[in-house]
Amino acid sequence: MLRHTPDRSVYRPRKRQRQHQHDCSAAADLDIPLPDIGEDLVALQESSGATFSEAGVALSFESDEEAHSAVRSDAVLADRSHHARFRVSGRDALKFLQAQSTNDFLPLRPGQGCNTVFVTAQARTIELATCYVLQPNSVLITIPADVKQALLDRLNKYIFFGDEVEITDVSSQCSQLVMAGPGSKGLLRELGAPSELLDGAQGAHGLLNVGGRPVLLAVGSGLHHPGYTLLPDEGVAGELWSTLTEKGAVPMGELTWERERILGGRPRAGRELTEAHTPLEAGLWGCISLDKGCYIGQETLAKVSKLGALNRELWGLRLSAPAEAGAPVFEDGKKIDEQNSVQEPTASHQVPASESASRGLPDGPAAAPPSIKNAQSEEQQEKLRAMQERLQAWQQQQQQQQSQQAS
Repeated sequence: MLRHTPDRSVYRPRKRQRQHQHDCSAAADLDIPLPDIGEDLVALQESSGATFSEAGVALSFESDEEAHSAVRSDAVLADRSHHARFRVSGRDALKFLQAQSTNDFLPLRPGQGCNTVFVTAQARTIELATCYVLQPNSVLITIPADVKQALLDRLNKYIFFGDEVEITDVSSQCSQLVMAGPGSKGLLRELGAPSELLDGAQGAHGLLNVGGRPVLLAVGSGLHHPGYTLLPDEGVAGELWSTLTEKGAVPMGELTWERERILGGRPRAGRELTEAHTPLEAGLWGCISLDKGCYIGQETLAKVSKLGALNRELWGLRLSAPAEAGAPVFEDGKKIDEQNSVQEPTASHQVPASESASRGLPDGPAAAPPSIKNAQSEEQQEKLRAMQERLQAWQQQQQQQQSQQAS
């Protein structure tokens, strides 16, 4: 649990490289040409009081405090363009991803999407990814940039002779904006987004026309708040940011996003998602198919699920004092694990118990099958009873010692 201390150093962000000769991945599949470059997204964020990391990521805005409440009552807008985006295409694209990750790709049709986990042969986690099926032979995948190269190396390793699969990094060819909060739907409806798309299932996507230019609009924010992901080419990203903020969307920086991620229980690479844990331990049951057939890590996941043999689980805890990421967690004097991410509430936003106890993937099914959850609940109740009995025994012992001293 990462304890956030805002970086007071202000960096001038490096301008993102933009490639006029390429298409955004969504537009490319539909043969839509890339328009001329429009307003500068970074300049617009600077005008909203953004401070940037050395890598050019907007860390915070003047509206950070407002964003805390807006994501629950209205709408926020976050720039997630620092995430990586790549396209898997070719005749065997879906079949290839079916064998490489945990979710079931074969039933998906263009306009649908899913969250999936890439794991090692031992079912250890590499990364949680969001995937959009653009065409029968083309899938767009978004992941955090810090795991991009590791995942690309892994996927390229399993493309064999005769496979019609091509992997293309399109990160520099389009931006990635996210709207989150109950007011997001209304703002996008004002831009002409159809109700059937806005009300669609997680991962559903289609094209939104913004000033005559295409924007891929997908259901899901990546947080535990309702929302949408927008993938505009760089020619329209600035215009889209300006339009949405003028309509009332509150800018949200990376530090506020991270706080909301932790409150919502979404695991992150390098924190809760590492090769020390399986996706089942991270509560990602909704991203895993155990009966779709053979894939990397499937045998181990199926065995763990059948036996209910989880060594660890991801839980949210409400602490009574500050803590640091990596701090050990003890039970009966024995270290049982460590804290992965920590957030401290702002003065205007204290953590309600309902948020601090959440776990599993936002917008997804229950964190574990009912049979396993029931067994875990019974085990936890038994542990609680045992702890209470030990406490009562200790209190009685203290009372006896005090009586003896008094006499």
